[in-house]
Amino acid sequence: MERETVISALLLAFLIASLYSAVLVVVKEENEGVYDTLKSVFGHHWVGHGITTLIVFAIFFYLFKAAGLALTEDALVMVLWIGVILNLIIIGGYMLLKYMG
Repeated sequence: MERETVISALLLAFLIASLYSAVLVVVKEENEGVYDTLKSVFGHHWVGHGITTLIVFAIFFYLFKAAGLALTEDALVMVLWIGVILNLIIIGGYMLLKYMG
């Protein structure tokens, strides 16, 4: 059961961290204060983006692993697809609206 718990925790943490990252892309584009804060704290806004995304991933991995959550293979595949589609909608949709609208 440990293997399934670790895999589930990894994938769910990935989903949340990737959604955080996608939302942060939009927030940085729209809010110069967030962009400038990441740049001043980390030296470059993309470094801050990466580090904070890794922190979000680590926190959620720990929480899901500690909870002992173990999803089925079908549920894991569904989570992966949901993550891909939501990220496409968030970043792709934003960029389309911003630059084509």
